[in-house]
Amino acid sequence: MPKLSGTARLRLSVALALVLLASGFADSVLLTASAAQNSAASSKTKNSVSEETSRPRSVTANEKRPAEPVVRIALMTDQTSVSLSSDSGLVVSRSSPGARDDRIANGLLGAQASLPAAIRIELREPSRAAASRAPAYRIAVESTDDLRHARKLAGELTSKFGEQAAVAFDSKEKEYDVVIGRFEEQAGANPLLARLRRSGYADARIVKETNEPESLGKDSNSKQAKAKSQSDKDDRSTSKSARTTQIAAVESGKLIAANDERLIVFAAKASSDRFDRADREPKKPGNDEPESDERREPNSRANTTDKPLAVRVGDKEYRGEIHLVMNRRGRINVINAVSMEDYLRGVVPMELSPGQYPAIEALKAQAIAARTYALANQDQHGDEGFDLYDDARSQVYAGLTCERELSNRAVEETRGMIAVVVDEAGHASPIQALYTANCGGSTENNEAVFGGAPLPYLRGVACAPDRATVAERDIATSRIADRSVDNEDRPILRSAALLEVLGFQLPQRLTSSYLRSSPDQAEVTRWIERAARLTQKDKPSFGRGDATRLPGFARLVAAAVYGEGRASLLLPPADVDYLLGGLGGESLPRESRADVAMLLKDGVLAAPSLDTRTPLTRAQIIETLARALSLKPQVPNLRSQISDLRFATAQPSDSGRVLIASTALARSEPRAKEQRAADNTAMQTNRLPPSKSGTRSSELTTREISARQSPHATSSQPKSISQTDGFEVEDNAWLFRSMGGESYAVDRVALIGGERIIYHLNTRGRIDFLEATPSERGASSDRFSSIAQWNVRLTRDEMERRLARSRVNVGKLESIEPVAFSTSHRVTEVEVTGDEGHARLRGRQIIGALGLRENLFVVDAEKDSRGEVTAFVFTGRGWGHGVGLCQTGAFGLAKEGYSYTAILQKYYTDVKIQKAY
Repeated sequence: MPKLSGTARLRLSVALALVLLASGFADSVLLTASAAQNSAASSKTKNSVSEETSRPRSVTANEKRPAEPVVRIALMTDQTSVSLSSDSGLVVSRSSPGARDDRIANGLLGAQASLPAAIRIELREPSRAAASRAPAYRIAVESTDDLRHARKLAGELTSKFGEQAAVAFDSKEKEYDVVIGRFEEQAGANPLLARLRRSGYADARIVKETNEPESLGKDSNSKQAKAKSQSDKDDRSTSKSARTTQIAAVESGKLIAANDERLIVFAAKASSDRFDRADREPKKPGNDEPESDERREPNSRANTTDKPLAVRVGDKEYRGEIHLVMNRRGRINVINAVSMEDYLRGVVPMELSPGQYPAIEALKAQAIAARTYALANQDQHGDEGFDLYDDARSQVYAGLTCERELSNRAVEETRGMIAVVVDEAGHASPIQALYTANCGGSTENNEAVFGGAPLPYLRGVACAPDRATVAERDIATSRIADRSVDNEDRPILRSAALLEVLGFQLPQRLTSSYLRSSPDQAEVTRWIERAARLTQKDKPSFGRGDATRLPGFARLVAAAVYGEGRASLLLPPADVDYLLGGLGGESLPRESRADVAMLLKDGVLAAPSLDTRTPLTRAQIIETLARALSLKPQVPNLRSQISDLRFATAQPSDSGRVLIASTALARSEPRAKEQRAADNTAMQTNRLPPSKSGTRSSELTTREISARQSPHATSSQPKSISQTDGFEVEDNAWLFRSMGGESYAVDRVALIGGERIIYHLNTRGRIDFLEATPSERGASSDRFSSIAQWNVRLTRDEMERRLARSRVNVGKLESIEPVAFSTSHRVTEVEVTGDEGHARLRGRQIIGALGLRENLFVVDAEKDSRGEVTAFVFTGRGWGHGVGLCQTGAFGLAKEGYSYTAILQKYYTDVKIQKAY
């Protein structure tokens, strides 16, 4: 058939409208000519896309790429009504031609007429003129003389088979017939009949239903008549969906559209192609447009200067069309039909918040994973009229409302790209691109979590950059720890190194014999004078007491650190006696007691032995002076007094330079609770593979997304390095790592970001002393979220209730013991024991029954004095199922300089990234 021109199609549409208007259908509604053209164009586009992409398909490199597919997302299911609105007005279109009642109206013929801004979609009975029912077919399951039993069976059938069942009274046989379903043709009942018989209802049979209620026979007495009346009432109430109902669009109480199968609603002023994407092509950066977008506000909304056309459903706006589809249960499925790329605009910011994780390469990886998943799982719920859910059963999707500038850019710059596996024949197929919120440091093989056959691209991997990348973060020194110092004296090296770089005169080579011997008066005097100059205090008076013994030395140190006589002024005699009580301080001279008490109180004196007669060793004096100058920052104004000794939080080092985190980021390090609260207000979603039935399993998930940018949120890679941000390190610098309260001299220190550091700058502005305390977050790439590590305490009663909800009943709970583990150390089997038996939990059943975040955990039992369990404490890592791409890990790798391709190939083994369209 030749194609009609646009003018011809317009004339035909107007002619058809006039014919329908003249035919006397007062309750009919007529499409505007433009809406009719839109509907036809959309139907053609939608049908062609559906044929090409409704199933995952293989493509070769030389094959012509298909057009961008349309995705159908279920926003709601099983609804009886829903409200829709649009700022630009709404157009209501009919479903595919051939529907029994495809006459849809809004009473508009002229292009200047106004369109409704808001409508309500609901289920309605058709008009009587169109509602005369032809004979239909139902399935009779059982006949009984017990009305109560019949009603109970009808309810069970409805629940079990998803079809409405009802009770009808047969006056001839004096029995109640339990029937289910209603079909216009006998053949349509055969699938349900087969299901019923397989489920044990061997006597089920197809019966013909007519419009005449008398066909059931006349009642023989009033009791039976009453029962029949009741059963007819039940039939009307429970089988409404089995009778003819329509999806109706209503504006201000006026019916404007109705259809048996579906209605399509879209925003007005759309072009003839409602899925036009010409304005969505990614812009190629020019010379004046930088590639990086991370200097912009990452959590800002997408540019809304030219706001896209959208339909509002509830409190969210959606691009594309809203399809209202009658499902098998006689309810409405609310479906958003939208182009793939526009779908991803509403997915990516929900799955990986650009506000919390503003790294463009990670967002690109997320976009490709989400696109691949959507393409591989199209038509997953085809019998319900949609492809994917809008929640954790598929991918979390919030439409136009959640779009952000940075995530939109990630979608645009990866347009059409998917992750594929290539077979021996060269055919590429999209992978099942599962992803998890946080893998806890290591991903897992798919079969260990979900069972089934191993997938070569879903192998467990360490969630960390490669060794070469980590090595770039190393700060190295040519200095080797002095081997002449015994192991028990090695902790003194840190104190000696600090004093050396602060200008104290020490021998070039330290030995244990030097450290364990006592200094002379002149040596101690020089050290005290140097300490006073560093703290900008007056030179202490050396005329009184022996500086090599505790009383005299304590007085001099207190004067150098606090100022002369400060301890005596701040500590009253009662406090002094209280602080020295039990430490053998009775022999201390009265004039030294306050000084010793304050030094002990502030932790400057390490050893509580108050021996006043034995000379102090060099090790004791060196350690005390080092503590006074570096380890006790609560000493008033100490940090500002020693300007070249600094305390900070490190950023990842760069080319051997030590980079200092901003003040805001440094302050955020001890604010773990605040960060955890921010993380827990959001939910990080985890993808689950389709079940064998083609549906998706759901699980308890979290969403790591925040509507507002936190002022201390972890930033992406440093934008620039200046002299104040980074410092060179001397070749022979002293390097130390502090762990567990001890400090160890090392030849290299890895600074990956988040380490608390103490460093000293020499006269050249270079670091000659550096001590680093490892970050509590660890080194895994997923460390940038508080959900990387977690702890949950549950009382025994709470745990018993959780198990009971999963139908695990072992009586009084005695133990929960992991008994089997995967290669990534996830718990794959748990033994639950009580006083009435025991049970085994396996795989995903474990976190479902125990209510945990991940299978990567250890468990400890708390017991009372009688040895009875009172609580269980679970300590674990990660959140989700642990298979595939780790979302927070992707952000960590992006910060390390990984491209989106490298990130995807890190988590999906041996995949290729290529264009699908």
